[in-house]
Order: sequence, then structure tokens, then C-alpha cells
Amino acid sequence: MRRLDAEIPDKPYLVSEYGDWAYYAQNAGLDQARWRGLMQQERSSRQLLAHGERCLLQQATNVQEAHNDNLSAGAFADGYWAMFDYNRGYAEDLEVSGLMSSERIAKPAYHFFPSQRDAQARSDLFKAGPMVHIANAWTADSPLDTRVFSNCEEVKLRRNGETVARQTPERSRISTLLRHPPFRFELSRFEAGTLEAIGYVDGKAVAEHRIQTPGSEVRVELATRGVALGLHDILFAHGSIVDDAGVRVPVNGRLVRFTVGPGLEVLGPSEVMSEDGFAAVLVRVKDAAARLEVTAK
Repeated sequence: MRRLDAEIPDKPYLVSEYGDWAYYAQNAGLDQARWRGLMQQERSSRQLLAHGERCLLQQATNVQEAHNDNLSAGAFADGYWAMFDYNRGYAEDLEVSGLMSSERIAKPAYHFFPSQRDAQARSDLFKAGPMVHIANAWTADSPLDTRVFSNCEEVKLRRNGETVARQTPERSRISTLLRHPPFRFELSRFEAGTLEAIGYVDGKAVAEHRIQTPGSEVRVELATRGVALGLHDILFAHGSIVDDAGVRVPVNGRLVRFTVGPGLEVLGPSEVMSEDGFAAVLVRVKDAAARLEVTAK
């Protein structure tokens, strides 16, 4: 058996399955029976969409810190646990440390990882190149400490068309080894309207992301995600609760009812509660000739 203090072997290795319950869980170990009472909700990496902006931003902070630590290990890669929230089988509730919900809706922490690719990267297999993403929402309850994930050299943040600041990434204890640390902007006050982040490389604007304060909810916008229709295919129908301008309203607990056309069926309940303004069901194709007809309200 190799001693723990022995030299690191000259072999490629990776850090696996980090980011779930053992992070900020007071070292629960394998004592799964007592797992529930060990974690502080405001510090945990286990966050549902419904837990709200501050909890989801905490998860993103945990992901950043853990990844930064992993970069000191000498591994060629690390693998986060897990991509999606899921049903573990041995407990009644979901495992929710995923970067996306079980319905494949991205949490803020998801956007941290694309920001660690270089802006010059290109690929036919995934979306690459310069990127910028505002991790916060922009409501009266949002933190004024605004976080932006980007692989650009500089980011300018604008509020309702006026420049708040243009700055370089923040270097801190949890970003010492990151290729592209997040940007942080301290806003003095909340003003309803638009936040816009613009990323710069070599002094040129190359990426942007805009968010807007939501109004009152008025309707459900529907999108389907999955493979092309074929017999027995299964795909997601995503409903977003939006205001009259089409901006998602991050509300929990709104009942959304899905209906499908002939030759389709909803797997599971057709009425679901919204989380952070989202609701989703799985739809299965029972007739290869069926048209994709899904409604939600």
C-alpha cells in the first residue's frame, strides 16, 4: 500500500465526484442516516431551483472554491458530482447538488464551467469562444454584490444603459489558480430595469449578456428539448412563467397544467408546481406520425 505522504506517481489521474454532500456538510462521512441534520441550508451545495437566488449563488461559490482547490492537486481533470439533480433511490427526496435541475434547467453554477475555457477555444462539439454570464437575478431582493462569469479579459457592467464599472477579474482566496476568475461588481442600489455585461478581449467587445427585472406574471412560454420526433422518443416540455415582455418571473409554487396532442403522452403528473419560474414534464411519442403539440397554462 502506498503511504499517503509518498510522492505523487508519474501517472495521469483525476479528481472525481466532488461538490456534493461532503462539501460544507461537517464531514458526514458514510453516516447517511443522519445526513439531513448535518448541513446548514445557507452553506450547502445542495440547492433546488426553488431555494432562491442567494442559495444558488452560494452553490456557485462552493463550486468555484472546490474547483480552485482541485487545481492544486496535480490532476489532469476533475469531475463534478453531478450534472443533474436526480432521484437517489435510497432516500425520499432528490439529490440536488446538480449544476442543472432534473429537468435540465441550468443553475448559476453551471455557467462557471464554460467560463474556465479560454476565449480563443473553438469546437464543433460544444459552444465555445468568448462568453459572459450574469449569475445574479435583478430584483429588489437580489444581492447588490453582482457576480459575472466570463473568460474575457475585462467586463463592463451597465445598469439601465449607464456604466457601473469596467474591470478585470477578482483574485481572491478561492480563485488563486483559476484560469478565469469571476468578476464582481458592488452596486450601490437597486434600480428596476436592465443589467448588461459586456466582455472585452484585446480592448474589443466580444460577448454580452443582458437580464431584466421581471414584472407581473401573465402567461407560460413553452419550449421543447430533445431528439427529433420518432416512436417512443422522450423529450422535455419546459414552461417558463413570464411577464408581458417575455421576461421570466422567478416564482415558486404556481400550478402549471400541461396538455398534449394525439399520439403523445405525458409521463408522470401533467400538473406541476413551478420552481424559480420554471415547470417541466416529460413527453413520450406513442405514434410516429404524431405532431409535436404541447400546451401549458
